[in-house]
Parts: sequence; structure tokens; C-alpha cells
Amino acid sequence: MQESRHRDEIRRIGVEIADFGSRITFATGSDGSGQPEQVRHVRFERPPTPDEVIDRLGGLYADLGAPMLRSVGVAVWGSVDSLRGMVIDARFGAEWTDYPFAQRLSERLGAPIYLISGVSAAACAETLVGAGVGRSPLLFVHLGRSVASSLVVNGQPLVGAAGREGRLGHWQTGVETPRCVCGSYGHLEPLVSAQSLVRLAIGAAADNDDALAAIHRVTGVRAEALTAPQVVTLAAGGIQPLRELVDHALLALSSALANLIVTIDPAMILIGGPLALADDRYYIWLREAVAVRLSGIADTPMIGPAKAEPRGALVGALTLQPR
Repeated sequence: MQESRHRDEIRRIGVEIADFGSRITFATGSDGSGQPEQVRHVRFERPPTPDEVIDRLGGLYADLGAPMLRSVGVAVWGSVDSLRGMVIDARFGAEWTDYPFAQRLSERLGAPIYLISGVSAAACAETLVGAGVGRSPLLFVHLGRSVASSLVVNGQPLVGAAGREGRLGHWQTGVETPRCVCGSYGHLEPLVSAQSLVRLAIGAAADNDDALAAIHRVTGVRAEALTAPQVVTLAAGGIQPLRELVDHALLALSSALANLIVTIDPAMILIGGPLALADDRYYIWLREAVAVRLSGIADTPMIGPAKAEPRGALVGALTLQPR
């Protein structure tokens, strides 16, 4: 009797795959609220093959007693083709090329699979249980190691012709920037990603004693432990080189957002990733910068931090259902 009840209650599985497959979070949920009921973490010593990932997920599913599943959402931090159910990110390794991951996982778990990028999953989480409930279209901008975006309309992410999320990090800013990972200059990512903001702040502090002392104060003399929210807090606290750095980043970001606003007319813009936890002044400055660019052209939509972070992708994987 107890086993039967357990089989009925667990209706969904959400999976988050990060670090090229070497870090996996496996969660169960049943009521559609997006709040995981059970969470398991798996780590591989090296990036695994897709077969190894499926075997490990199959084992976790078996540990639950192989319940009847409504759906399985898989959020991958990397490039995916949601339409074909494949991971198309070369950094995962050659074994993933043309591998029908969603199909094979569906066969193993006996349930429909929704394969989606981590950014799009986090975006959908905001429209379902986060800060963007009832807002459509919603533009979600993830500022993490890289910069990516997703546009969600009526609870579903728009998928491009190549099945990918928006690669906003390669937006041409028209201003001087460090070199992008793609090898080009002038792109958004080297200025505004959380990782870039930290790297640039540490570089600025190397030439400014006040900035270096401030960073050492908040990190316990471990500059390598600096976070993007801490950079914003120090900038707001009057550390001039860091304020100039944040202002320069926001100038570029506000330009991109203003152009997207007049193009797609989003009801709301949410910022995900580490900067979702930044001081409110980051968002005040960003809204002001966007408003200046839109003056006489369009109204500035609501712009604010995502609320489902740092579990946004996992929450999205749990709440989304296959189309």
C-alpha cells in the first residue's frame, strides 16, 4: 500500500546538468509548485559520456522505486537543440555529437523528456513561480560566466530556428571591451557577465590602493573569492574605480536592453545569475540608464532581479512539461 501511494505522489523529475555534464542535480516534485521534494547531487571526476549520464539518472530513478512519471525536465548549462532533443555544445565532448539524448533518456525512464537550456529553464521558472508570474512576454537575461537570454511567451520559451537560446553575450556594444571568448572585441559579455565584472574589478584594484583595500576587506584578503554582488556593493559604497567599472558595464547593458525593448516590447525584464543577488542600487542604476535611452521613444518596462535563483534552472526543469 505504501509503495503504491509513493508511486502516485511522485509525478515529475527535474534534472540540472552543469560543468559539461560533470555536475548533475536530480530532484523530484509532485504538485507543480516548483519546490523540489527530494534533491540528489551527482559529480563525475571528468566530463561523462551521455550514456554514463543516462545510466546514473536511471539508477537514481530506480532508487525512488521507479514511480509513474508525468514528465522529466532536463536543464543543461550549455548549448542544446530543444527541437531535436540534443546537446550541441562541443565542450561536452565528441560522444555527445548527434546523440539523441532526450530520446534515449525517455526510453530509460519511460516518460516524455523536455530538454532545455539552463537559461531558458530559469526564465520559465520566473513566469511560473518567480518574479514574472503573469508577465508576458518576459525577457530573461542571465549574467553568469557568460551572458545569454531567453524570451518567454505565455509560459513557453521561444526557440530559434537552430533550437538555441539567445546568445546576448555576443551583442555588439559599440564601445571598447576586452576580448570576448569568441575572439572578437566589442561584445557585451566581457563587460557585463558576473565573471567579467569580478575579473575587471580585481584588475582595477591592482592600480588603486583604496579599491584593493576594500576588496580585501570584504573577502578576507582573498581577492579571488570576490563576487559580482560584492563589486556592486563596493561601487555603491563609494569605491570610485569600481563605480566607474559598474557604470561602464551598465552603459553597454542598457544599450542592448533598450534596443530589445523597442524590438520585442517585453512586459518585464529579469536579471538572473549571481547579479540577481546584487544590491538594489544595481537595478536602480540599470533602470535609469535604460530610461535615458528610451526617453521619447518608449516606456521602460519593469526591470528587476530573478527570484527563483540560484535554483531557477532546476525549478524550471521541474515545472515545465513537454510540448
